[in-house]
Amino acid sequence: MKLPNPTSSCASTLSMFFQVMLLFFVSLLMQPASCIIANALGNETDRFALLKFKGSISNDPHGVMSSWNDSIHFCNWPGITCSSRHQRTTTLNLAGYNLRGTISPSIGNLSFLRFISLENNSFFGEIPQSVGLLFRLRHLNLSNNMLEGELPVNLSYCSELRILRLGINRLSGTIPFELGNLGKLVLLSLVSNNISGGIPPSLGNISSLSWFSVTYNHLVGTLPDEFGRLKKLTIFEIGANNLSGMIPLSLYNISSMKILALAFNQFQGTLPPTMGLRLPNVQLFYIGGNKFSGTIPEFFSNASQLQQLDIGENNFFGQVPTSLGNLPHLQGLYFKDNSLGGYSSSGLAFIDSLTNCSRLEILDLSANSFGGVLPNSIANLSTQFTMLYLGANHISGDIPTTLENLVNLVILSLRDNLFTGVIPTSLGKLGNLQHMSFALNALSGQIPSAIGNLTRIYKLFLSHNKLEGRIPPAIAGCQNLQYLNISNNKLSESISKEINNILATYVFIPLTCTSEAYMKHSETFIFFLNRSFKPPDIILQKIFKYAMSGEPSKQGDVYSYGILVLEMFTGRRPTDEVFKDDFNLHNFVKTALPERLYAMGGEPSRQGDVYSYGILVLEMFTGRRPTDEMFKDDFNLHNFVKMALPERLDQVVDPAFLPREDEEEQASTRSEETDDNYEAIEIDVGEGSISLEHRREIRTNLHKCLVSVLEIGLACSLESINKRMNMGDVTRELQHIKTSFK
Repeated sequence: MKLPNPTSSCASTLSMFFQVMLLFFVSLLMQPASCIIANALGNETDRFALLKFKGSISNDPHGVMSSWNDSIHFCNWPGITCSSRHQRTTTLNLAGYNLRGTISPSIGNLSFLRFISLENNSFFGEIPQSVGLLFRLRHLNLSNNMLEGELPVNLSYCSELRILRLGINRLSGTIPFELGNLGKLVLLSLVSNNISGGIPPSLGNISSLSWFSVTYNHLVGTLPDEFGRLKKLTIFEIGANNLSGMIPLSLYNISSMKILALAFNQFQGTLPPTMGLRLPNVQLFYIGGNKFSGTIPEFFSNASQLQQLDIGENNFFGQVPTSLGNLPHLQGLYFKDNSLGGYSSSGLAFIDSLTNCSRLEILDLSANSFGGVLPNSIANLSTQFTMLYLGANHISGDIPTTLENLVNLVILSLRDNLFTGVIPTSLGKLGNLQHMSFALNALSGQIPSAIGNLTRIYKLFLSHNKLEGRIPPAIAGCQNLQYLNISNNKLSESISKEINNILATYVFIPLTCTSEAYMKHSETFIFFLNRSFKPPDIILQKIFKYAMSGEPSKQGDVYSYGILVLEMFTGRRPTDEVFKDDFNLHNFVKTALPERLYAMGGEPSRQGDVYSYGILVLEMFTGRRPTDEMFKDDFNLHNFVKMALPERLDQVVDPAFLPREDEEEQASTRSEETDDNYEAIEIDVGEGSISLEHRREIRTNLHKCLVSVLEIGLACSLESINKRMNMGDVTRELQHIKTSFK
């Protein structure tokens, strides 16, 4: 047999080897080339999209986007994070920079985006439908802006979405049922918008949903039974809507529930007797302001983690179960405005059990049917106890002297009951007390001098009792007293010189009281302190006489009272020669002192009160007064604040409201890994450390809160009476601010 030529065989093998290696290297060279081309195109797409996004921003007060240009790669722009492999935009985080503008539809071209955080800015307009193109998106936070329009149905195409926060905007329309297709959604928050319609049953299909919050909207209809399927539900907030009907029993069976907030709707029905067994982990239970009825379930005590229980403003009746004393973490009980107690002499016996609740801070039993005496055990409540509301019941007997043990008490309200006896001297030991109301009882004796030890008190209401004697001079120690009502008693009308230091020297009353065309409605007289002004004693004595007698019963009394106030402030008398014909003291003040009292022009109106309220707000938050030397001619307190908002807030607001400089830290972008694990969101409503990010959020919200409050002050203090905000709108706006920034 002929053997192969070794030389030929070797050459053939080497040839094949080189061919294979050549193909291998060629493939290596060609593959990166295609990737480079693809990445380059993708990079340009991202860069152009981001520049268009920047172009839609009309105001960037912090200059955070000033470096968004060709000087550096877009992956290094502030607020941008890119993937290390593809160099594509994965994170857009511009939260809290007070940016103003619209959200450009170009955001839909950032196809690698997983994380969008634009909260705490001033974006307006609609949420672009192109957001639905972001199929990798996991986190979308657009809360606390001014966005309008309807919720984009296209959001349902973001199948990877875990977090969706659109709260505190101006969104309208209904909740799209298509959102029920977001099978991986963990958190859905639409709080404080103008969303109407019903809650789609399809949302009950999102088995991963842990946090659902739609409070402060205009939702109607019933709560779908499908929500009972959500076994991972931890926070469920649907309060302040117009929802009605019965709560599905299955909702009370979700053992993972920590916060159940149904307050201020039209829900009705009773609470399941074994509810505490079914909700063992609930910490906050809010159902106040509905139409629930029946008794308080005995088994509430099995919800051993319960911290806050609010069933106020419903139709509950019967006795309060003593088993509530078995709740070791209980901090607040809010039972006001029901029919609890049944006028029974033992209706307050459950208070004995509450002495076991070592963390209890607030007890509100006002406007119920509690009778009998206030048990002495009330003084054995938690050392952390701060607020006690027992007003509008039928509680009788003496005020316990042992209340002095509640050393941290801030509010003590026993008004509108049947208390008799004297005001305990021991109450003077409550050094933290700020608000005390014993009005509308049958208390007798003298006002104890020990009241003067309450140096922090600013509201003291003792009217409509049987108190007698003089106001003790020691009350001058109440250096923070702002509201004092001692009318309808048997007190002496004479006052000592010491009391001149604390009795109101700035009296806030409607100007209509000084007009001969006095309105038929009566007004309430409110006293404010202003230590810088000391009226003549004779005027103060006259003012005090009216204050002692309560609200004047005749229109003539009201007129005289108002004239006295104007005398006190102006130093003029109605009989002065300057006043002739129709030009009297009333018209002099109305036209000549608009900045100090009320606005110019217009018929007698409560809008004058609105003006004073606005000026008061501006004074409180700026620490300045309209009479400061800096304000001259047309430059007044109103214009001082108006010119500074919103960018230069720190130049006008009282520094006490702002964080210290050593607490400031620069905003940082969130890394790509931030949103990697949404499956196990840890929710803790207890105390804990505050992260840097959360501190930054607090500061941002504080800034927005202060701006919002000052804007109310500006709207109330406009020169034109017809353009001022009415008090109804003021109340609603303040409630919105309170909800938004709490």
